Amino acid sequence: MGSLIGSEGFVRDTYLDTARTVTDSTLCAAPRAEMLAWLAGDRAARALLDCVISTWCSDNPRRATADGSAPQRLAYWLLEGIERKPARSLPRAVIAGLLGMKPETLSRAVASLAKKGAVIANRQRIEIVDRALLRSIADSET
Repeated sequence: MGSLIGSEGFVRDTYLDTARTVTDSTLCAAPRAEMLAWLAGDRAARALLDCVISTWCSDNPRRATADGSAPQRLAYWLLEGIERKPARSLPRAVIAGLLGMKPETLSRAVASLAKKGAVIANRQRIEIVDRALLRSIADSET
C-alpha cells in the first residue's frame, strides 16, 4: 500500500519485480515518457527522484544501508554516488532515509567525516575533499 509499483521504470528499461494484489486496489498508470515530461519542469524534484529510485532499484543490496558504523555507511554511499552529483546536495532527511538512519545520526556521521578531513559540509551540501581518506573510512573494520 502506498508504494510505486514499477517505479524502477524511471531509471531503467526493465522491471525487477512484478506484483499481484490480494485485496481491492486502485492503480494509477502513466507511461514513462509522460511521467518524465511531468518531472522535467522541476529539475530538483527530478534529481531527487532519480537518486531515490536508483537506490531502491539497485540489483544488489547496498553496503551503505546494510553494515558498518554511520560514518562508514555515509562514506561508502558518498563514494558510491560520485557520479550522481545532485545526491550530495539532497536534503539530509532524504539521505538519512536512504541510508536507513535517523537525521541526527546522519548529522553526527557528517560531522565525524568533516572532523577527519574527508568532507566539507554545510546545511545544503556535502563535498568530498579527500577520496582516499573517505575510502579508508568506508573500508575500515571498526
